[in-house]
Order: sequence, then C-alpha cells, then structure tokens
Amino acid sequence: MHNLNVETRSLPALGLRADVLAPVGTLAPEQTYVSVTGMITRTFPAMRVHLNGQYTIGAAPLPLVLSPSSVATRQPVFTPRADDAAIGTAEVSRWLTGIAVDKTFPLRSMLLIADVFARQPIVASEDVEVTAGAGIRLQVSPSVALDFGGGHALNRDEREWHVTFGLAYAFALRGLMPGAGR
Repeated sequence: MHNLNVETRSLPALGLRADVLAPVGTLAPEQTYVSVTGMITRTFPAMRVHLNGQYTIGAAPLPLVLSPSSVATRQPVFTPRADDAAIGTAEVSRWLTGIAVDKTFPLRSMLLIADVFARQPIVASEDVEVTAGAGIRLQVSPSVALDFGGGHALNRDEREWHVTFGLAYAFALRGLMPGAGR
C-alpha cells in the first residue's frame, strides 16, 4: 500500500494498493490473481468518510466436475462446468467498491465504523453481492488493539450474518529502528 498524499483542506487523502493471490496451498486458486485498489479518505468535523474501489486481473476459473463416464471406467475424468465456482476463488472478486464512515473517540481510545460494499465474484454468472457491516476498535494499550464487528448480506437468499474479532500487537525490533544503538 502506498499513500499518494496527505489530506489537505482542498484534497482528500489518496492511496493505492496491489495484492497478489498466488496458487500456493490446498485452498488456493489454480492461477494467479492480481488486484489493484484505489482509496480516498476525507475528514469532516463529525466523521471520516472512505471510498474504496478494487479491480482484479485474471481469467475466471473453469470449475471441474466429475464426468458420468468416470463411473463406468472407474477413472476420474473431470470436465469444466462454467456455472459453479472453483475451489480457491470463492472470495475473489472481479470488482469491489465500498463506502465507510468512522467516528473516533480519542479520549476513550475507540473508533466506531460502518460500511456498505458491493462485489462482483470473479465468475461473471454469479450475482453482485451487497453487504453492510459495523464494528468497534479499542486501543487497549499503546501496543495492543482489539476489534469486534459484524455484518449482514443484504441481497442474497441466505441473508447470512458474519461476526469478526481481531487482536493486534504492535512491536518493533530495536536493531531495525533508526538511531538505535546510539
């Protein structure tokens, strides 16, 4: 990730990020996907607003299914099926866009956030998914932060919910710090 600038009175903060999803491991996709994300952040007196957009480069997978001829020959024969997602690509999006708002409470070391995002799965025949969520981040100490969140799928038949919990511990290696050892 690279911040292109610092937010000013006339210009929001801009950033770029690149991600690579490589075909490594049993749950990985069979090909490499490269994603590019653009981020815009603007601070207002009451809140901060974030707008993100992402695009993924890479061909849609052709999932494999067991062919009926394999039953007779007792040899697995796989054929592509375009209406189903391949293992490892369930969370890969062709594009993703979202908006979030957050409110900081610095004297309480707390941040509240709410977001809505839409994503088109990498398999074009799948519907666009829209999800809303909210969360809280607590800075427990200078080096420890906790976060809790949840969300809800807005346009899928399953109307699924998700819950998250995170713990971050920040530390530094003294030898890598500028001016260390003086």
